[in-house]
Formats: sequence, structure tokens, C-alpha cells
Amino acid sequence: MKSTHLTARSQPQQAEHQSEQSQAVAVPSSQSQPNETGSVAVLTVSPTQPCRPLRLRIAGTSGFELLVIEDITHLEADGNVTHVYLSNGRKVTAGRNLGYYESSLLHCGFCRIHHRYLANLLCVKQYHNTDRQITLTTGMLLPVSLQRTRAFVEAVEGFSF
Repeated sequence: MKSTHLTARSQPQQAEHQSEQSQAVAVPSSQSQPNETGSVAVLTVSPTQPCRPLRLRIAGTSGFELLVIEDITHLEADGNVTHVYLSNGRKVTAGRNLGYYESSLLHCGFCRIHHRYLANLLCVKQYHNTDRQITLTTGMLLPVSLQRTRAFVEAVEGFSF
């Protein structure tokens, strides 16, 4: 089995390292170091090594599950828990609020579209301007709040596909 060499760097070290041939990826720090802050650590990956998919750690009562971030279509707040919806139709319930995951996922192509929803911009198929809703690639419709419409449109325009 082939292993990938990852080197953790702080933000100032990362800026100095930009001239080298490497690719920076954001990974929740719970995967590189066990902590409960949910902060994002920056890791560098050698361009000759295959890049591992980013994963999100979802804690449950009997342990935790690692979900591939690209497989997440959206997250839905439900009080103090968050429902994570996957592209295969599966729903995983996490014991944390939506804000906990928002701070890590905003740098991974997600956008807060409503006080209840965080959407993966890669999964947005269509935006309906008249009723302020998005259609996901799974066919699900999600509302975009009036207060977050402008930020959503700017995020989509600035998002490189």
C-alpha cells in the first residue's frame, strides 16, 4: 500500500513555501491532530503523490465516521444536531450544531445559504431567482434566505469549478 507524505505548516510558513512545487489542501485538524476546536490545518502534498480526498469527522454515540467532503451535498441544522446529506441519498446525524461544521467547510466550497442550510457549491445545479431556491444535483430544493442571497451569488461567481 502506497503512503502519501504530508507536512503540516502554519499559515506564515505556508506563504513562504508558495514558491515550491506543492499543492495546499485544507483538512480539518481533527484528522491531523486530535482536538475539539474544529479548526482547519493546512497541509502540503507533493504533486508527484496522489492527493487523498478531504474528509469530515462526524462524531456519534458509538464512535465517529469519516465522510468524504465531495460526497456531502448539504448540511441541515436541527436544533443542536446537524443532518449531513450525501450524494448517495444517505443521511448522517451529527451531535454538533451547524456552526461547528460551517467554519471548516466554508474553505472547501460550501456556502451558508440559510440559517438552517449549508450547501456544497459543487452540488448546486440551478438557482431559481423568483422563489430564491437552489436545486441540487440530487433534485432536492433548498431555500436561500433573502439576507444570504447576495453572499451566495458572489460565492458561486467566485467559485472556480
